[in-house]
Amino acid sequence: MSDVTANASPASSNSSGIAPTASSGPSSPSSSPLVGVIATPSQPTPAGPRPAGDLPWSTLIPVATLVLGFLLKWLQDWSMERRKERGQERLRRELRADALLERRIEIERSNLLALQPVLSSLAIVVAEFHHARQIRFGNTGTWSTGGLPQGLYDNRREAYERLLPIRARLHTIDIMFRLDELTDLGQACNDATSPQDAIVALADHAECVKLLHGVVGTKIRELEFQLLDMVRRGQSA
Repeated sequence: MSDVTANASPASSNSSGIAPTASSGPSSPSSSPLVGVIATPSQPTPAGPRPAGDLPWSTLIPVATLVLGFLLKWLQDWSMERRKERGQERLRRELRADALLERRIEIERSNLLALQPVLSSLAIVVAEFHHARQIRFGNTGTWSTGGLPQGLYDNRREAYERLLPIRARLHTIDIMFRLDELTDLGQACNDATSPQDAIVALADHAECVKLLHGVVGTKIRELEFQLLDMVRRGQSA
């Protein structure tokens, strides 16, 4: 009875249009998907693109060395150019200072050269003025500053007018003080109330003029030596 049922069941299933299932016997190794995964060796995963900025050291070191060398070269050039500019600026300042000093020396020398004939003229004028007063004193017996020829007064005024501008332009303090002393002595000659006082004042005036000529001549030579030294330094530079 059981055999009949077993034989009839396949027929009934086939008659219903359902495909028969595979046998439940042992399956082949290739038919199992798990076995295929275990048996197949894994392939290496290809490396993807490297992220931006992620460079290897073999590339970074040469680039860094190049950049560092460029910066060092730029700093060296900048430092050299800076020192060169400072040297040129210092040279320009020295040249300007030398030019100003040379100009001042030349002006002082010119003033002193112009002062020499003025001193001689002033000494002559004071002496002539004193001589005219002596003549008048011998004729009248009166010692005074009036009654002299008008030309003497004009000559004395012109001599002092020539002296004052030169004195104002001078830079040599010693000569300036001596010129002030000379002016005071000339005024003393004019203010003398007796022939004896006038003679003493005239002698002091003449001695002051003589000393001034010596001081002025010495100063002129010093200035000329300074100019010559500046020319020699300029040629050696």
